Amino acid sequence: MDSAYEGHTIRVRPAVDAAARELTAQVYDRDGRAVGAHVPVATWTQVELLEEKYHVRTETTQVEADARRILDENSGTTTA
Repeated sequence: MDSAYEGHTIRVRPAVDAAARELTAQVYDRDGRAVGAHVPVATWTQVELLEEKYHVRTETTQVEADARRILDENSGTTTA
């Protein structure tokens, strides 16, 4: 991957708390600095779109356990 976004990661977590069911994603550069604003996400498809936009490999996206459960429920899927 040779792009301006090489080495970026995405972190997905509850925006406030898991009970609120609102999630936010943040893109970080290779030095751990936030890139842009927090982005609200509700489904795995929205996370995948962010990965595509910032050329982030899926295996480097970090999703907190509560966020994973909410994404699964909203997307009608389950993940390991």
